[in-house]
Amino acid sequence: MRAKDIIFKILKDKKFHNFTEKIKCAKGAMFRMLSWLVDEFKQAPIISTASAIYRTVFDIYINFQPNFTPVEEGYLQYSLSFMQISYPFDLEKVFAKAEREEDKIMQFHEELKATIKKPVPISGEAEKEAGIISEVNGLTTVRFQLKHLKIDLLRDVDPHVFDHPDVKFFPDKWQFDLLNLINADKSVLVVAPTSAGKTFVSFFTITRMLSIISEKETPNPKAKKQTPVKKNVKGAQKKATATVQSEPETPLKCQVVFVSPNLALANQTAADVYDRYKNSASFGIMTSDYRENPYNCKILICTPEVMFSLLTSPINENWVKNLKYVIFDEIHCIGNKDLMSDNLGTVSELNYFSQAYSGIFAMITCPFLALSATIAEPEKMRLWLEEIHGTSVNLVGGKDLKIPRWTNLNKLLYVPPEQSEGDQEQSDEFGKFVRIHPISLLFDGDSSSPVDLTETELSPDEALALFDSMNTKLDKTQQQSPKFIKLTPENYFTGISSLSITRNQVFQYQIELKEYFLSLPINTQKAISSDLKGQLPKTIQVQSEESFVKDNLLPMFKALQKEKMLPAICFYDNREYCEEITEHIIKELMKKEPERERVNLQKEEVFKKTEQVSIDPVDVRFDYKKQLREINRQQLQSKLRNLEKDFINIHPDYTFTDAEKFFDAAFVYWVSRILIKLDWKSSHILLQGILRGIAVYHKGLPKPYRDLVETCFRKGKIKIVISTQALALGINVPCKTVVFFNEHRFLKPVQYHQMAGRAGRRGFDTIGYTVFMNFSYKKIQSLVLGPLQKIESSPTVDVNTVLKMLMVYDGYKDKEFALSMSKMLFHPPLSSKSTTPQEIEIRFQFSMQYLRHFNIITDEGVPCALAGLISQNPSIYPINFLLAYLISKDAFNASLYGYDQRANGGMLLEAKDRNQYTMQLLNILAYFILRVPQKSSSEDEGEGLVLPETVWNEVRRFNEEVENLKQSFNLVYSKVAPGGPDISPLLKKCAPRVEIVPPSSLNTYLIDFYKFGKVSYLVKNNNLSDNRAFNLLKDFIAILTSLYNSLRILLSAKKETISTPLLFALEELLADFKALFD
Repeated sequence: MRAKDIIFKILKDKKFHNFTEKIKCAKGAMFRMLSWLVDEFKQAPIISTASAIYRTVFDIYINFQPNFTPVEEGYLQYSLSFMQISYPFDLEKVFAKAEREEDKIMQFHEELKATIKKPVPISGEAEKEAGIISEVNGLTTVRFQLKHLKIDLLRDVDPHVFDHPDVKFFPDKWQFDLLNLINADKSVLVVAPTSAGKTFVSFFTITRMLSIISEKETPNPKAKKQTPVKKNVKGAQKKATATVQSEPETPLKCQVVFVSPNLALANQTAADVYDRYKNSASFGIMTSDYRENPYNCKILICTPEVMFSLLTSPINENWVKNLKYVIFDEIHCIGNKDLMSDNLGTVSELNYFSQAYSGIFAMITCPFLALSATIAEPEKMRLWLEEIHGTSVNLVGGKDLKIPRWTNLNKLLYVPPEQSEGDQEQSDEFGKFVRIHPISLLFDGDSSSPVDLTETELSPDEALALFDSMNTKLDKTQQQSPKFIKLTPENYFTGISSLSITRNQVFQYQIELKEYFLSLPINTQKAISSDLKGQLPKTIQVQSEESFVKDNLLPMFKALQKEKMLPAICFYDNREYCEEITEHIIKELMKKEPERERVNLQKEEVFKKTEQVSIDPVDVRFDYKKQLREINRQQLQSKLRNLEKDFINIHPDYTFTDAEKFFDAAFVYWVSRILIKLDWKSSHILLQGILRGIAVYHKGLPKPYRDLVETCFRKGKIKIVISTQALALGINVPCKTVVFFNEHRFLKPVQYHQMAGRAGRRGFDTIGYTVFMNFSYKKIQSLVLGPLQKIESSPTVDVNTVLKMLMVYDGYKDKEFALSMSKMLFHPPLSSKSTTPQEIEIRFQFSMQYLRHFNIITDEGVPCALAGLISQNPSIYPINFLLAYLISKDAFNASLYGYDQRANGGMLLEAKDRNQYTMQLLNILAYFILRVPQKSSSEDEGEGLVLPETVWNEVRRFNEEVENLKQSFNLVYSKVAPGGPDISPLLKKCAPRVEIVPPSSLNTYLIDFYKFGKVSYLVKNNNLSDNRAFNLLKDFIAILTSLYNSLRILLSAKKETISTPLLFALEELLADFKALFD
């Protein structure tokens, strides 16, 4: 605990009558902490305790001077006498009134000891950093602080307490300024590294807005109680009858929206919000999967696509005008396809995701808070946001005012046992970790590969090592230059700074140090870089064999455990391989575990142990009562007992978890969901892994299992998670170490920084680690020193967005307001390539001509009936335009001729023909939607997709009309602007044609599931993993639901006679798929 934490707690305590009493209490608490540390150091003189003494003395001195008695000053000087370091000036000048009599000092020490009620924990890792104090003999105070204090260096905080109940600490200066901007209702772009404290700012904003809303509202005691969000958080979400892309039945009322870039982060935010505020009626969530209390909440949590859909729905016109604040998390995802590859699949999905983000900023009129950790050009993005939003946007962070990480992040190379045998000092049965200094990587890549040291923050000890290396490699002339002399630590940190260096001073010091280093000749830079390699191997031979990783990953995990570097997240961007390697490690642990006497559950002593925790789902308020009635309760309890027995029998040397109360009520709740919803056996390999503290995580895994992994990891029960980048985007799973294993070319700097940011989170750890295993120096250099990818959003002008805006203008009552919202179409995207107003105009004019040509809008620009179906299904663009075209050409009726065209219901003439005609519709949809290439490795490849000839002809005709339209527009443009640029690429992106591939090249997983109704069949015969098959089927049902609702709305509005037989066939197909899927 730091001095500022104790002081803050006391200053907030209302039991004290005046400020003087508070200061007196705080000073007494700090002196008691110091006396305890002194006794600890006498018993074990290790560096971590010495560091704590040093930090505490100067915390006291900085915060309470000059209110010291002579005895107190004498005690401070007495405490420092244990530190065998040299001080820049006589301590007597600092402690002028110090009492020198030892008996009085010791009496004061004993009085302090007598008032200590319980030990105060030492900040730091005593066992990890243990070392005899003689190691620091002769160090100056500056060098001692840079080398050993690290996270314990003083931080620059605002001297005033921020008067708000949600601010329970002294905020950093940048946080204090940001909170004031939010209080003033300003729009802010925040660029701060992970672990800096951005999440706190989000919740502060929510708390503030809830307070403002509550003040303006009069409580209505008769109001109907809302469904608790708690149900949603624990996974019993109420499924929406239609996807959010369908027009809502009632307008929204919320005044604050929290936009998360993906479903996992939206769910996590909802859980965190409920846990923090415990008021379910105030919060709602709306995603493509489900919705919970979205219409009557005050704070809505959603994804960008959902938010854009809500903004463009005319029924929400008043809601759009009354919005108070919008919070955007991980805003860099607006144009970063690498980060979203695990959440979005096709190019059209990624483009629409980016367009939705851009559209939100253009259409909201309220202030916003946009948060990010990885923006390469923050000022450029701020200017773009100002332009598209139409108001001033403040920037907090960025290159001009970079915000340092809260914790230091050490980079390490893992050397396996067989490669470290020659080093007798550090060889170990589990291998070893060797520190990587970032500057040592500078010349490991290609000479042409760019490096960016501005994004690489040196820790205090790395900055000191860089100076020392330069001091040995520079010639006498360079050493005597004024710039270098100024950078000498003892010259840079002078006066009181030499006694108590702050983190911001070190941060500025390492910036100036890097600038001077880069000004040196290349040969000198190379010599320094080589010198900083230290004990790193000269070369690394990346092993391509899978056996290398499988053989060495478990020893590396054991090394992490031994060095107290757990918990850890291991990233590799391949779902199947993550599962494979996780299962391999679990099996290895079980295989190597020695045989132990099995526990007999009939023994009385075991009953006593297991009965300490109830494993009855009813006792933990289990929500699945209906399922429990259908499942044998005794069978469920038997599975839980077996799991607990397995946990008790695990040998302590073959597990990574050290949780004493593993089987608490929360664990029983989450694991019961898996046993019921997924019907897993207690012996399931992934459950056995969780009992040993290891798990796998990616988007394709069943949600009940992912929920269990997230919960257990946060509670410290799971120590190792092997994951795709699904855990990189802000999900609250803090860890101490991030591991990158098995070099792969798709890993880029922006992904590295996002993933590495999980390590050493604020409030959890004092230091973070990134470990590389089986990586070349060249690849490590490109990740650590490579520049961040510049963010580029997708162009907002295409036929999809133009139609959206036309529907907004047609549906909104306030035409002037709707017209102002359409400004998004005429702002260039955020891109490194300049987009001229002429290019935007070309895209807009062509889009209008396209929409008129296919009768989607009238000549006056008024949307026609089928416009609704197109605009409500943007995620399948351009297939949404093709389906509207096929409907307009009656292609579905021509192929589904078995449906009765009479006005008395339109049912099938004969029930026996139902499967035949429904299968025809499914073949059409399966050909165009959620395509998966066929892998002909199975013996039975099935019959393949079969499309009616009428549909084939219409698809070809649609593509021909699109191409003819582009050619005619290009011809007209060339006549109007002779000698102008080729606009064909613009038109291609503005309205792509539908790709036609041979039906035999596509996987028939949808047809096979409809026939056999089993995911296991798809796994065996269609080369799909069970997780991918599950998600594909879920997404297909969502699309079917959206298409059905779109057609139903058109029919109910009676705007036009829309294929009634198609609606009936679609309804039957949807009902069948839902029944099979459930």
